[in-house]
Amino acid sequence: MKQTLSFHSPIIASTQSKVDVEAFEKSTDAFEKGEHLQSFYLLLDYIDPELRSKFGNAEGTEFAVPHGSIMVYLRLEGDQLNITAPFLLLPEKGRIPLLRQVAALNLTELTLACISLQNDKLFFDFHCPVALCNPYKIYYVLEEICRIGDKYDDEFVTKFKAERIYEPKITPYDNETVDKVYEALQQSCKECMDAVKYFETERKYGYAWNILSSTLLKICYFVFCEKDHAKIRNIINLSNISSITKRYIMKTLQMIHYFNFVIATVFVVFYFYQIGYLLLGLLMKHRKNKTGSHQFHRYAAVISARNEANVIGGLIASLKAQNYPSDLLDIYVIADNCTDNTAQVAAQAGARVYRRYNHQQVGKGYALDYLFKCLSASGKDVYDGYFVFDADNYVDPDFVKEMNATFDSGHFAAITSYRNSKNFGDNWISAGYSIFFLREATQLNRARMMFGTSSCVSGTGFLFSSEIARENGGWKHFLLTEDFEFTVDRILKDDTVGYCENAIIYDEQPTRLGQSFMQRARWIKGYLQGFSRYGFKMLKKTVVDGSFACFDMIMNNIPCLVLTCASIVFNAIMVAAGVVTRTPDMGVCVLSVCSGIFGSILTLWFVGGITCITQRKRIRASTKAIFFGWLLFPLFIFTYAIAMVYAVFTNIEWKPIQHKVALSVEDLNDTTKK
Repeated sequence: MKQTLSFHSPIIASTQSKVDVEAFEKSTDAFEKGEHLQSFYLLLDYIDPELRSKFGNAEGTEFAVPHGSIMVYLRLEGDQLNITAPFLLLPEKGRIPLLRQVAALNLTELTLACISLQNDKLFFDFHCPVALCNPYKIYYVLEEICRIGDKYDDEFVTKFKAERIYEPKITPYDNETVDKVYEALQQSCKECMDAVKYFETERKYGYAWNILSSTLLKICYFVFCEKDHAKIRNIINLSNISSITKRYIMKTLQMIHYFNFVIATVFVVFYFYQIGYLLLGLLMKHRKNKTGSHQFHRYAAVISARNEANVIGGLIASLKAQNYPSDLLDIYVIADNCTDNTAQVAAQAGARVYRRYNHQQVGKGYALDYLFKCLSASGKDVYDGYFVFDADNYVDPDFVKEMNATFDSGHFAAITSYRNSKNFGDNWISAGYSIFFLREATQLNRARMMFGTSSCVSGTGFLFSSEIARENGGWKHFLLTEDFEFTVDRILKDDTVGYCENAIIYDEQPTRLGQSFMQRARWIKGYLQGFSRYGFKMLKKTVVDGSFACFDMIMNNIPCLVLTCASIVFNAIMVAAGVVTRTPDMGVCVLSVCSGIFGSILTLWFVGGITCITQRKRIRASTKAIFFGWLLFPLFIFTYAIAMVYAVFTNIEWKPIQHKVALSVEDLNDTTKK
């Protein structure tokens, strides 16, 4: 750019400051000598040599100094200096929010002066003995009053309908001057935009911002409109801040690649041991239970149901059809705050039904606790163990027999099962859930079982001993993820949660994105609740006792949650900042984000692919449905990641999920291949 920006002389002929610098030095000297009154007068002379004669009384004890929309009164009363400045009249409506902001000003922005309320009028006030009126202090008080008054008067008048006590006198420019200003503004703005476009083309964004700042300063100089002067200065400051911010963002964007690399490295470090889980699960064959030589224990199947009339009959029918002595398996249903005929359907299907109505204590944990207390009070707690199911479940005919074989070994206080899906093939959401749970069963719990560490209870289809119920006085886990809380509690008590792969349970997965999103957000919030309550105990047991089970539970949830949220938030902010500032480093930023996403997709395809291939015979869906479920599995996990961020920053409550898929084993077999 070769053209020099034009110069415009100021509208006011002289812009030379009237401040008498020597007067301030004399004021400070007088104060140090103890001549306090003389020091005060010299300070006024420093502000304006004509101030005392123009705005003061003959005695030199009162001064009324106008400043914009504020009249500042200075009064000498004996040995006291009083400074007051009428500010605003309170409006008829909206007083409370206005006074709240005034209180905030007194606490934050005002340091020496303060705003007081007198008969519906707001005043700036400052009182000080003359002997303590250091020139620096008094000058700062006056500057503070004038600055805060100028800054907030228009806002309070516009926002809260307050009224000014003192209306400023404004002398407008004549028409000839206005035309001159308008012409100069047009020329300055055109030159500014031409220069900005030039530097943007050359990608010299800092120069563009400097041109904009200089133009605003030039306008301020030649127009010199007192009322808007402060506002123009604020705009200039904002432009400078924006320029600084832009440069900072550019530097930060250059670091985003390294940030994502560090996040990826930390992920690998934290979850490297799960590669061992994967290999162990693939290379070692699962040992099947020898069911014929085990004692048959007596169990109670416990089902918590809320408006589940559509599906609960199928679960009860599958429990009635178990290859297990029917007299050793009782079925209980807690109809929890139901508004449909769940209780009637369950009773007709052959279950023993308890009705519960409590709208304050909502959730599966409270329903389970209610049943166990009822059984204990009635002397019916005669069972060796309790199965816990959700109403939408359906169990394999050998489910109880297989779980009993594992339970009878005496090694486990609780046992989880192989969680399969009723509706894998409905859409990509139900398929994503299914792959997620199958991976947990085959790549985590199977390896944990072989490794001799504790598995993790997965919501439904698990068994625990009656000793636990008696020890806890019922059910004591009421977090949003009561299954995770139960697992952690048993591990802290040195119990081991077992896994029975041959005990297959089917449940219905959500198919709507909104429903799925809120369910997973609830899980995340429950994990946060769990670690808030048990995190320190688990960490202590990991370090002090060397508990690998505690370490596994910590690693399985918290690092993923923290790192995922940090990565999403940081990358989103940086990408947005890069778009706003139009930085040339945006390409590096986008490339880094895309490479991280692509790497995650490949990893998820690998994990999901192994799960689908190894479990193909057990997945009740067509090959086509499995392929598309695997293909979109990364999308399912990415929505999970967004739910993590949502859960961290919001309050979430438990809400029931409506289930509609009522299938039998024959129905499931019919969908195996197409």
